[in-house]
Amino acid sequence: MKLQSHSNKLDTNVENETQEFGIGDASVVIEILRNRLYQHKVRTLVQEYICNARDAMRESGKDNQFKVTVPNYLNPVFKVRDFGPGVSPERMKNVFIMYGSSTKRTSNNQTGGFGLGAKSAWSYTDSFTIVSVVDGIRRTYVAHTGVNNNGRLDLVSSEKTDEASGTEIQVAVKERDIEEFRNAVHRAIFFWDERPIVKGDLDVPTLVKGVRIGDMVEVIANDLLPSCVKGSSWGNQPLAVIDGIPYTIDTGLTDKVEKFSEIDDLVKGRLILHFGNGIVEVAASRESIADSEITINSMKKIAGKALIEVKTHISDTFGKVKTNSEYLSTYSLMSGSFEVKGFATFGDYSIEYGRIVSTLLEKVILTDIHDLDRRRRNKINKITKSEMSAGRRMIDVDQINNLFYLTKEEPKLQQNKRIREYLKTNKSMLLMELGQDKAAFDQVIKDLNAKDFHAITYTEAPKVAKVKVERENEQICLHQFSGNKHKYVTLAGNTQKWLYVPVDQFSEEYRELDIYFRNQEEFRICALAHKALSMVQDDANFSPLKDWLDAYKADSAAINYAKRSVSINCDEINILDGINGIRDKFLTDMIAEYEKMHASLVSNSGKRTIPEVFLKVANELPEVKDFMEKDGQLQKLIKEKYALLLDFSRYSSYKEELVFYINAKYEANKGVK
Repeated sequence: MKLQSHSNKLDTNVENETQEFGIGDASVVIEILRNRLYQHKVRTLVQEYICNARDAMRESGKDNQFKVTVPNYLNPVFKVRDFGPGVSPERMKNVFIMYGSSTKRTSNNQTGGFGLGAKSAWSYTDSFTIVSVVDGIRRTYVAHTGVNNNGRLDLVSSEKTDEASGTEIQVAVKERDIEEFRNAVHRAIFFWDERPIVKGDLDVPTLVKGVRIGDMVEVIANDLLPSCVKGSSWGNQPLAVIDGIPYTIDTGLTDKVEKFSEIDDLVKGRLILHFGNGIVEVAASRESIADSEITINSMKKIAGKALIEVKTHISDTFGKVKTNSEYLSTYSLMSGSFEVKGFATFGDYSIEYGRIVSTLLEKVILTDIHDLDRRRRNKINKITKSEMSAGRRMIDVDQINNLFYLTKEEPKLQQNKRIREYLKTNKSMLLMELGQDKAAFDQVIKDLNAKDFHAITYTEAPKVAKVKVERENEQICLHQFSGNKHKYVTLAGNTQKWLYVPVDQFSEEYRELDIYFRNQEEFRICALAHKALSMVQDDANFSPLKDWLDAYKADSAAINYAKRSVSINCDEINILDGINGIRDKFLTDMIAEYEKMHASLVSNSGKRTIPEVFLKVANELPEVKDFMEKDGQLQKLIKEKYALLLDFSRYSSYKEELVFYINAKYEANKGVK
């Protein structure tokens, strides 16, 4: 991004003693840039590295198909891999070490320019990894704070490769910050038309399209924007999307630009202003728009242009309307995003508080048929007059597409079938019948483009012969956790397997178990009245829950889940995953034990959590108790001999050094108890 230059020379004919500003202790300035520059450290570093990857793709003339890996609890690492030109050894120091050094100040086609973004990971961690592939050579660097906290960049490996050129940033993520990183990725790419390839289990956000006016102005309903994009503002402040990155235009700026107040009077949703780099000044942290003279002047021009475009859009849209029905559909569409009070009268109708009012409507009969009780929608056989509210003299604007007219007499049962058919896919129906004025009736049909009720078709349900059931002998009532609280089952026709408890023992503690059975087993849990208990004694589909629990034996999934729930060294073992060459057999055995445990959890990741009652059984097994004992020994071993592992995130990039450290400690402590 081109940076604005400021010239403030002092012209005087007096000879002055001149001294130039400089930097005394560089470590103090670097500490401020690392730790005090960013208010939203995670959000900003994610945004910076994603934008840097996009800039690298642009530099190579490619699209945005670089890769972003979101962290999760099994792989807590944030990665961004581009396929641009890569960073040569000569360029590496300026890009990742020298604060204020940037290659982006000559073009607005790239985001940045302050020479800070590539170092933003240092605001979050003391070390991160950079992998650069240039001319068939893959170089791996570790950026870390160094002895004097000024920062160092160490080349740890260099090897030939067939990989495509480009750069990958790797940042180890603390477990508590995983969700924040995922939200930051969501926010950074939310407004992009061309998305990067997102790896991991993050659903790439759907591109939300609001009402777009020209190239710059867009209006989006606030509830369509995720919280990570809306920001923490309680108000409805406009968003500036600068080269695809959203920035809230704070009240400090909007208060200085009068046109924003006028736009706010016209816009109901969230005002989004899309423009490129270099038009306004962005704060050095790239977290907000700078409140500067250049920004204010630019915002005045932007807001003025936006106001004209919004007004023109509203008037031009209504200017194309030729019929009443077109007007109503236009009004309904426009009123969702804009304030259109000035267009609330058309022909014989007016719109008041979202409702169409007219003297013509007083001369017809309107019946509002709502979507009936959803809990009983599959059991309703007919619609009675008590379920309708008759005598209305106004129509909601958003109800206009559900307006039907009734002209022919037909049996009530047939009318109900048409209504039920329509309500399968719609929430309501507005039925209009002839009053005393046929001319008014015909006029409303024409003006409001009402549809013929008799054109609604339906399919006759096949008649099923009813079988008389002796309820006393064949039918019982089940009490369940989900769905209807009560369900009547005919024993002769039941095929579901049930585990039952007496109704007076029906407790909330079985809810988790019922959910597990619904997803993993063929059983369901129910409670039976004492009379029903005797009826199911010889029924193969009913078994006591107590007998099943008494016979339960924990499987490998439950055992591994139990081990995971009591494990205490996950963070330390996680950094050793995949490392070879460790000589401490007890340590390698425990790594293998953890890997086996995690593999089981991954293979069962699509299943529900193991119920607590299963874990109680598993926790009493010898293999789980043995694991707990060995895990305690491992914790003691790490604290006393391998203490470096306790801060694994700081050293996550030094795996070879960790092997050397562990083996040296192991050899030094051989025979020491």
